Amino acid sequence: MPGTVIGTQMYEGFPGTYSRNDPSVVIRAGQVEVADTWNINFGDPVVLVQNNTGGVYSQAKGWIANGGTFSFAPNGTVAFAGIAVREVKSAESYTAAALAYYAPGAPADVIVRGNVVVTLKNPQAAAVLASGPVYLRITTNGSFPSAAVGDLEPAADGGHTVQLTNCLITTGIVDVNNVCEITLINRNIA
Repeated sequence: MPGTVIGTQMYEGFPGTYSRNDPSVVIRAGQVEVADTWNINFGDPVVLVQNNTGGVYSQAKGWIANGGTFSFAPNGTVAFAGIAVREVKSAESYTAAALAYYAPGAPADVIVRGNVVVTLKNPQAAAVLASGPVYLRITTNGSFPSAAVGDLEPAADGGHTVQLTNCLITTGIVDVNNVCEITLINRNIA
């Protein structure tokens, strides 16, 4: 009987799934900012808004859209924390579907070191390479109308992106849904 293959590529997984279980994985729990009007979706880049109670998480995209300044390096107020981890979450009511996000005021888990699956936007059609850099879009650019603030990308776009210097594209494989694995090499913040 001849062997056959269905499809040509496996999917990389679901955004927010940590992809390798090893001792270097660090996931930090924290609360989502109560005043936020947006959810933190699984796989979203997250910032830590520092305060005297340990800080609160906010979706990077929402933080920037609300007038916040994004900084990779800790600057005394806010810094890139990591990627929202996909967790099993139950519905908040009997009539609601299961949640795929962390709502304002809810506890959230963020991977700060280790491997995680994310959606990688590629408006510049740049080659996605193993151990390649990861950038976060902080402003729009009319030359790339499909690029949105908060997107993770494989190529720099001048002042429109910030390199996440603690992140690398792990294998360089991107599936048909633009999903790939990235590695957070070290913690950006404690």
